[in-house]
Amino acid sequence: MSTHRIEQDGELEEYAEAIRELGRKSDSTECIAVDALNYLYNRLNDGIDNPCALIRFFRTMDIADLTPGLKDLAIQNIPVGTEAKGVNCLTLLASRGMLPQWNDRFESKNHQVIPLTSAKMVAAAPMVSQLISRLGIEAAKVISPRPNLFFDPEEKPYHVFYVPYAIGDSTIVAQKEFAEPYGIQSVIGFGGLLPSGDMFATIMFMRIFVSAHTAERFKLLAKAIELAIHDIRSGKKQRAKILLAVSVLESERLTRLLGKEHDIVQVDTIEKAILAVTNQTFDLVICGVHFDESRMFELLRIFKEDRSQRPKPFICFQYGSLPFGEGAEKAVIQAAQLIGASCYLDGRGFSDMQLRRTFESYLPEKIWTSSSN
Repeated sequence: MSTHRIEQDGELEEYAEAIRELGRKSDSTECIAVDALNYLYNRLNDGIDNPCALIRFFRTMDIADLTPGLKDLAIQNIPVGTEAKGVNCLTLLASRGMLPQWNDRFESKNHQVIPLTSAKMVAAAPMVSQLISRLGIEAAKVISPRPNLFFDPEEKPYHVFYVPYAIGDSTIVAQKEFAEPYGIQSVIGFGGLLPSGDMFATIMFMRIFVSAHTAERFKLLAKAIELAIHDIRSGKKQRAKILLAVSVLESERLTRLLGKEHDIVQVDTIEKAILAVTNQTFDLVICGVHFDESRMFELLRIFKEDRSQRPKPFICFQYGSLPFGEGAEKAVIQAAQLIGASCYLDGRGFSDMQLRRTFESYLPEKIWTSSSN
């Protein structure tokens, strides 16, 4: 087969821009996944060669967030004696391909949902293991996800999963059933970690050889998909519940930025914060460095020691001079990260729009469309 036009300069940039726009008109991650795969498949196969055989989009999520049918399927695949609660699952959100059954995620026999119960289980699935590794992600962070330090997707490093010659490569297990009969030559995967700690990934099975140089450029699409996901986060579609443990100075700006679209609960002491989380469930905690006479670290430790549920994003927020004296900022940031803060933000360096976007990137986005089952 001939070399496809994705080798041409500007082609992948065009794809990335189109995918980036999907988030502004989508109402779920599944919707973005379906639309992005339809777009890529149609553009890649816009010609006589049909170089793309199959594209699939996965993301990880807690088993509790699965739809009922997928939850039942996941439980069936969890080893006997392993607790299902809290298991993270690699979940197929969209599929597009040459055969009719490849265009329906429910038709997948082995990849609808893959419970990631342990490092041993991940290692036993070569393509999943290599995908995670080559995207620059530690397996432990996929098995037990925690909210991550925030990186703006425009500046974030992305990596690519690349198999130049699929036939005979041990990473591609289904050689006789898939790679050989459908002429798969190269495989490309791209994705990353969301601020929530969940992984997303797109895998493309190509019927042409794709060079390493071209495969590397698919990082552009990973960034485009993450930006699109940010645009449909729950804060844009439904009200989130946010705990503000901040001083009066910090409260004024944060309430103005978040109070209209979200349900805000504000506390001014650790005792009130503990009482609030005992009686309510929050999507996000924002704690100021001036909180309760500089007791931010104490509150952070309390939250991180609570193992009763999946870790919630905890953002340390500074707005104004630090209470610890000059030159202390670097030490404060390092301490916050060491204890387990998702992010440390100096609000003085952010515009209102940037600050709100950063906060909302930690909210759990709407995953499924209303038609999912």
